[in-house]
Amino acid sequence: GVVDEKFFLFRLAKIYAYPQ
Repeated sequence: GVVDEKFFLFRLAKIYAYPQ
């Protein structure tokens, strides 16, 4: 759903913001 997509994009942004 739309919420799932937004949540996925949010997680993806976190991964790019805080690479391990």
